Amino acid sequence: MNKTLKSRLNAVIALITFFAIGVGVLGLYGMRKANDGLKSVYENRTITLEQISRIDRLLVQSELALAEAIQDSMAATIKIKSEFIEKNISETDQTWNAYAASMLSSQERAG
Repeated sequence: MNKTLKSRLNAVIALITFFAIGVGVLGLYGMRKANDGLKSVYENRTITLEQISRIDRLLVQSELALAEAIQDSMAATIKIKSEFIEKNISETDQTWNAYAASMLSSQERAG
């Protein structure tokens, strides 16, 4: 049981090395979990927020086009604005379908 100074130092260095490696592995695991969480936030929240924002912009553009068509009731203007609104309706439907197909929370699905 009488160990030499060299063997004691080697044991202490091995123990410190083991703990340092353990801390490093735990740090890498934590970073991976954080990255997974951020990826989930991006895919499930940021993209869907952009889709809702796009739908809002399309609706506002359509409202403005309708107001312009009402103000300038020339047949050509009404036709151009109607085509623009129809295009916006189509794009709104596509964007909404993509949004609805994404992963929504149960609260969002109900609302």
